Amino acid sequence: MESVIFMKKSLVLLIFKPISTGANNIIENGTTKSLFTTFTLFWFINSILVVLHGGYVKYSNFSFSLSLDRYIGFNLFPYIFDFISSIVVSLLIACLCWANFNLWSEVSFTKLFKVALIISCLQQIPSIIRSIFLYLVKFLSLYSPYWTKVALDFLKTIINLSEIYILFLFIVLLYKLTKVNRFAITLFAIVVFIGIAQLQNIIIKLIS
Repeated sequence: MESVIFMKKSLVLLIFKPISTGANNIIENGTTKSLFTTFTLFWFINSILVVLHGGYVKYSNFSFSLSLDRYIGFNLFPYIFDFISSIVVSLLIACLCWANFNLWSEVSFTKLFKVALIISCLQQIPSIIRSIFLYLVKFLSLYSPYWTKVALDFLKTIINLSEIYILFLFIVLLYKLTKVNRFAITLFAIVVFIGIAQLQNIIIKLIS
C-alpha cells in the first residue's frame, strides 16, 4: 500500500513538474512491481466507474461470455481482455523503444518497461475523469440539453488535451532516460502512439 501511495505522489510530481524533477524521480525510484500495482488499481477504479455509468470498454463487442456473467449482471470478458491487452501494449511499447534506442545508446529494457507502465497509468486518468463526468452529465441532461452539449464538448476538449499532454510526458521520460536527440524522440513517440492506436482499432474491428 505504501508503494502505491508513493507512486501516486510520483505521478503527481511527474504531471506537474515533469522536466525539473518528476521524470527522473519516477524512473529512478519507481519499481516495476509498484507501477504494475498502481496501474491495476487505476484500471480497476476506471472499470468500476464504467460499469456504474453504463459505459463500455474498448473491447465490449467481444461476444465471448463467462459463466460468472450471470451472477454479476454484465459481460466480464471484455474487461479481462482490456486489462491483458493494456499490459501487452506496455510490453510492446517497451520492446519498440528498446529496439530503437539501443541503436544509439545502451538502455535498460526494465527502465523502458517502467516508462511504458507509467504511460499506461497516466492513460487511465482521462478515462476515470470521463467516467465521472459522464455520470454527472446524466443528471444535467434531465434539466438542460443545451448545457449538456456544452459539458460534453468541454469534456472532449479536456480528454484531447490530456492525451496530448501524456504524449509530451512520454517524450520527456524517453529523453531523460536515453538523452537521444529530442526531435528523433518526438517523432518516434508520435509514430508509436499512432501505431498502437491503429493496432487497437484493427483488433476491435476483428472481434466485432
